Amino acid sequence: MAKAKQAQARNDKAAEARKRAQAQIRAEQRRTTILWIVGAVVVVGLFAALIAFIVRQDAVGSIDNPNQLTPASATAEGGFVVGSNGIVNQDLDPDRVQVEVYIDFMCPVCRSFEDINGADIAAMSQEGLIDITYHPIAILDRYSMGTAYSTRAASTAALVAEEAPEKFVAFLTAMYANQPAEN
Repeated sequence: MAKAKQAQARNDKAAEARKRAQAQIRAEQRRTTILWIVGAVVVVGLFAALIAFIVRQDAVGSIDNPNQLTPASATAEGGFVVGSNGIVNQDLDPDRVQVEVYIDFMCPVCRSFEDINGADIAAMSQEGLIDITYHPIAILDRYSMGTAYSTRAASTAALVAEEAPEKFVAFLTAMYANQPAEN
């Protein structure tokens, strides 16, 4: 009988140890599940915050600025028309084909377009086949490491068109020749 009691006591201890081990395993599983859920919530929250940040960065405020002046040499849309003599607002012909070119001086694709097509477009202009309207735009400021390069370059292009219209095309060429890398 003493042996039976000892065996029962061992069995009870073993059963109790199993229960404790199972309880510990369940507690660890519960902790792991909670950590995964908290981690997932944090990741989703960070992702949502990142999206909100990006959307806010890309949000454009009103472009109606009463202090903003349009240069006299610009079209109503803000472009600068270059005639067959290569000078802004000279030797223009409304019967010619009007080519509209939008340029951001930081844009590598804009530069590629100019590298590939610039000579042909200039030749057609010099032959009197087309007039070219250049629209300096600033869409890549966010890639200029806080320098607002696109805006400053577009503003400078407007200044050159206004103050030295005969140098405008040379200015465009020089800007692309010295184009900085994004970021």
